[in-house]
Amino acid sequence: MKAIFLFLTLLAYCITFSQDVVIFIQAELETSPVELDTIFVENLSNGTFAKLYDLPNGVTNYEINLSQGAQVNAIGQINEPSSNFTLLSNKPGVCSFQIISKPQSNVTFDLYNIHGQKLYHEIKNLSAEISTFEFYNSHSNIGVLKITTVDNCYSIKVFGNANYQTVLSNTDCNVLNTAPTVKDVKTNFEFNEGDTLRITAIKQAYHSNSIFIQPINTENYIIYISQPCAGIATVTDYDGNVYNTVKIGNQCWLKENLKSTHYSDGSPLLDGTGIQINYDYESRYWFNYNDQPENSQIYGKLYTWAAAINGYVTNDEELIAGVRQGLCPNGWHIPSDSDWFQLESYIDTLITELHITGLRGFDAGLKLKTTNNWVTNTGTNQFGFSALPSGQYYFSESNNQSFYSDLGLVAVWWTANTGAYYRKIWDDANGITRNTQNPAHGYSVRCIKD
Repeated sequence: MKAIFLFLTLLAYCITFSQDVVIFIQAELETSPVELDTIFVENLSNGTFAKLYDLPNGVTNYEINLSQGAQVNAIGQINEPSSNFTLLSNKPGVCSFQIISKPQSNVTFDLYNIHGQKLYHEIKNLSAEISTFEFYNSHSNIGVLKITTVDNCYSIKVFGNANYQTVLSNTDCNVLNTAPTVKDVKTNFEFNEGDTLRITAIKQAYHSNSIFIQPINTENYIIYISQPCAGIATVTDYDGNVYNTVKIGNQCWLKENLKSTHYSDGSPLLDGTGIQINYDYESRYWFNYNDQPENSQIYGKLYTWAAAINGYVTNDEELIAGVRQGLCPNGWHIPSDSDWFQLESYIDTLITELHITGLRGFDAGLKLKTTNNWVTNTGTNQFGFSALPSGQYYFSESNNQSFYSDLGLVAVWWTANTGAYYRKIWDDANGITRNTQNPAHGYSVRCIKD
């Protein structure tokens, strides 16, 4: 609390705040910041929206003034324009500016993070009336660079880049009349505090992603976008369903759950509508959650394990030695236990052992979940896997009946390993579960490229 108070006091001392609500949006591909083509801001509370397509060049973090029609700027604009201060450029890792002040006087530079902690301090002597500086910043996330001369105090929002070393350089190049290269886009978007927004990051040849927020002033958000697999943007199954692909590490996955009712050779699966599954391990059923076809359009269908891998198998030899295509289109297969482990260990460094059962890892579940459709919506979809809470169809031994359950709360996928192993993500857990289950249960199916 003391640190936050210090931060606010610092800004209040240097600038005059308006009542505008300003947020900061950064897009990342896995962990690397990327420039965007468009930011689409929708106010779900009043129906207004802003399509911000003329974005500043050379930046990956965007300052959006929601109170001024979703006005967008590059990070780091001077909060209060001054004839004695000119911001020349500002991009992640480095900003340059000019100062007019008394020759032979000192100027102090202090970098603070958003908690008010001082990260950098330096005092420079001004040898001339006009001085030009470049500030290289290695500290990630948004900070405030406070510049104090004998006459004035200025604050710049800055964003770090770990590839740089934090250092201040006096360039002795006087280009005072050079204007900042910042674009400004204003729309008819309207915002009131408490409104719910959907903000979508869009970049050509990438998968877009959205976040849902109720913002207050100076909040920072990351939106993760992802890439299709090289040369395979979409895949079509026998029924004509089209699926997007997503590259995660060295793997290529389908971005959605399967909806097919046929194998790739045209052989049909069994319609499981109204069926009590019990201990029927061999029947190749598909199910719509709650027997309602509209659920499959969003979440995909649910399948018995025999349906997923195209036949009930008790011998591991075929599944371990080869690739089990199962229900997947040609060139794709049902992911094995090892395929899943490769994905898990890539996105969550705490998952280091394949054969451990139960809830595993630190945040694999959070990174795989979509940002919407879950009850709590805590997912980031950082790698574009887009796990939806499609629920399950299970047999209850206690009352000898089958039930649909947990739509919005769990996502479960079969693996191609005997013993009917699965992976499960929970709404109220950050990790991912590996375990076995009754092969007659109905779970989702994803495919991975051969």
